[in-house]
Amino acid sequence: MEKIALLFPGQGSQYIGMTKTFTDQYPVARRTLEEASDILGYNLAALCQEGELSDLNKPEQLQPAILTASVAAYRVFQQELGVLPEFAAGHSLGEYAALTCSGGIRFADAVQIVRLRGRLSEQVASLGHASMAIVRNVESRLVENECRQLSQGDALVMVSCYNSERQVAVSGHLAEMGALEQRVLELGGSIHPLPLSPPFHSPLMADAAEELREELARHTYFPLRWPVISNVTAKPYPGLESFVSLLTQQIQTPVHWQKTLAYLARQGVTKAIEIGPKNVLASLVTRNTPQVESFAFDQREDRKKLHALFDGSPEQSHRPQFLGRCLAIAVSTPNANPNRDEYEAGVIQPYRRLESLQAEVEKTDRTPTESELLVAYDLLKQILRTKRLPEQEQSEWLHQLREETGLYDLLPSVVYV
Repeated sequence: MEKIALLFPGQGSQYIGMTKTFTDQYPVARRTLEEASDILGYNLAALCQEGELSDLNKPEQLQPAILTASVAAYRVFQQELGVLPEFAAGHSLGEYAALTCSGGIRFADAVQIVRLRGRLSEQVASLGHASMAIVRNVESRLVENECRQLSQGDALVMVSCYNSERQVAVSGHLAEMGALEQRVLELGGSIHPLPLSPPFHSPLMADAAEELREELARHTYFPLRWPVISNVTAKPYPGLESFVSLLTQQIQTPVHWQKTLAYLARQGVTKAIEIGPKNVLASLVTRNTPQVESFAFDQREDRKKLHALFDGSPEQSHRPQFLGRCLAIAVSTPNANPNRDEYEAGVIQPYRRLESLQAEVEKTDRTPTESELLVAYDLLKQILRTKRLPEQEQSEWLHQLREETGLYDLLPSVVYV
């Protein structure tokens, strides 16, 4: 039996034209970019598909762009293939997409969070005292040793992302980064600065991390539909109560991507599918865990392979499950309303209408219409309200319904009731 992991990329995966393949063909992708544009106050599709790379690379715009591109790709993937993973993981910024697509963070909230994350990173980068770079073709332990020797007193340079045995990211003060570059060259490696990047995943981001924590604490989180691996621990998030802490730590501690891939392999993952721009993570899977077959959904040929593998088709849809999920939620939620008349009018009668609607759809062997789906959604909301479930619990159920059924283009994204 196949075990699937979905992987979400971070900064460095961007390119002009990203998202266009999906928005040209899929309304759900267009709606995703429109939703993000409404939050951001500018046309994100135009920025991603037709803008200047220098504008896209600005962190405050880049981070929401990559998040949105990844979420749009995931929604197309879900619509096309309907394959549910056993695990998800995201590299650095990609962790937000992993948590969003796993149902833990509302997309609208994630856009706001990463916009601030980008703004904070831009502020740190503008100080001009530190930076970040990629080191290739030197063993990670040797890079660690060089960093330790260069980090004396208040000076700091350190490994900030463990991507593979011979590829790491380093972050640190400019003088120490310059000295490290010379030592890397002497060791036969290469070092490539990341323009406009602050010293991510190092203690030099501590002040930004505290501001990020405040923003993270403002939002509501939800149970994950499948485990998401933390960059900080290379293990699954223990629960939604850990989101704020781990995401705050993530910006100031190293990304353990190599250990993340090793963990997934130990858990029996057989296929890893990169969801988002380019194929950087798919390449790292091949390099770190060659026993795991990797695909990049952004690549046309890999999409063809995935369709052949999972027998996906454009007609594959989650919609026939929607009525059943409404009925299941209606039955499984407790009642706190002692008024019998209200219960009859607001729970029993709507439930019977849901049953009747499902029976009619099954009898005629067809997919529910959009109007029928919206009727069912309103009936479920009436049932939850009448049962007097706490508003937060009602929101959690409605959020879960939307995520499980993939009806992003139909149901409202903000489901506070």
